[in-house]
Amino acid sequence: MWFSRIGLLFLLLAGLQVWHRCRHPLLLELKENEQGLSSSLPELRVLSRRDSGQWVQVDSNTLKPDAFVRLQLAGYSTLEVSAQPGTFPLWPIPGQVLFENPWIYAGLALLAWSWVRPTPEHQPDDLLPAQTQVASYRLLQHLGEGVQAEVFLAESDSGMKVALKLIKQADPEFKKRFEREAELCSRLDHPRVVRTLAWGEFEGRLWMAQSYLPGQTLRGWVNERGLHPSEVRRLLAQLAEGLDYAHRRGVFHRDLKPDNILLNARGQAVIGDFGLARCLDMQTMTRADQVLGSPAYMAPEQIQGQKITSGSCDLYALGVIGFELLVGQPPFGGELMEVLMAHLSTPPPRPSSLREGTPGNLEELILRLLEKDPARRPASAEWVMAALR
Repeated sequence: MWFSRIGLLFLLLAGLQVWHRCRHPLLLELKENEQGLSSSLPELRVLSRRDSGQWVQVDSNTLKPDAFVRLQLAGYSTLEVSAQPGTFPLWPIPGQVLFENPWIYAGLALLAWSWVRPTPEHQPDDLLPAQTQVASYRLLQHLGEGVQAEVFLAESDSGMKVALKLIKQADPEFKKRFEREAELCSRLDHPRVVRTLAWGEFEGRLWMAQSYLPGQTLRGWVNERGLHPSEVRRLLAQLAEGLDYAHRRGVFHRDLKPDNILLNARGQAVIGDFGLARCLDMQTMTRADQVLGSPAYMAPEQIQGQKITSGSCDLYALGVIGFELLVGQPPFGGELMEVLMAHLSTPPPRPSSLREGTPGNLEELILRLLEKDPARRPASAEWVMAALR
């Protein structure tokens, strides 16, 4: 790649030099002397026309004034003038100037070398040091990395692209929980939920293959100004639809946030990391250095370590996401402990205080989702869907 880039740079330099030279003609001066006319350029060829019509080279010093002559200089266009004292422009020939430039040959040589030299088979960056195959999946590209897992774009034997997640560390208890949750999540089949396709253990590491969506995450849509309220309604309704489907089957996410919400080619929200987030939940809550990135979306009961037996914590996270999409920032900010304590005891600000024109019914729904007491939140994701319609 570097050979071709340098080659193109050399060609660009050659082109710029030719362009500059072709914009500035060479000025030829003819002076009168005792013998006739003399040229200021010793290498100039002067041709005079004989009576037979043939052009022959003559000495410029023998030219008589007003004789019709042809002036030739290597690399410049021929000029036919009436010989008389004065200054005449000789214009460069672009093609000849170009191929007299050494940069053109250096650039062409580098490009030719980059095309014909043998190149090893391309291996994407950031793959595992000595491992590009996990079970029946071939790793193609490193997509991301978290505290607990790495995510790769992979390809199955049948050519299907998947998002393959490799767990970094797992104890026996975690393995049991992982298999149980993977089995449960593999039964989820809904347009608003990323499908779990396969899972297992390979060379001591747990892995999970899920359907791959090449779009961006919802995090990329969050901006400081906030989205239009109608867009916020649309996205929240789609998320509530996916949560309702999963909750009815006893599957709770526990780590819902913009980073694990994907957007498909049509801009529709699809919830990812069901099952995997739940497996990692216990380990996440036991180490403070592993909750960075999630505290802004945690329900109070999660922070207190209560056993999660309903989808109410997901509805709280949905409220945080709605607040952030609407006003451009989550309801609570600051250091880790400040955020956690605010979720436990501080009432969230009203979205209308941060963004003018916030619809009252959308604001009330978000604030109800953010109730500290799970019993005061909406009864279900289905109720949220109905309220958003």
